[in-house]
Amino acid sequence: MDHYAPFLLDSNIYALFFQYPTPPALLALQAKIQNGTTVSFYIPEIVSMEIHSVLGKYARAGVDSTPQKCERMVQVDGVA
Repeated sequence: MDHYAPFLLDSNIYALFFQYPTPPALLALQAKIQNGTTVSFYIPEIVSMEIHSVLGKYARAGVDSTPQKCERMVQVDGVA
């Protein structure tokens, strides 16, 4: 097996794994982090927290939820 270095992925790069169709950047990354049939990388704790936050948001909202309209009045340059 070839020698490979451990990679630390941020949330933007980690998100590539879930894009469809597969972006060319992911194919290049996978070639660098693959050792035989094993893909190996690390994610920082903050990325783990972001993932849990997003999954929790979707779990709380449910699959059939619709965006809610904001009723807040916004004032721009003295005009509401």
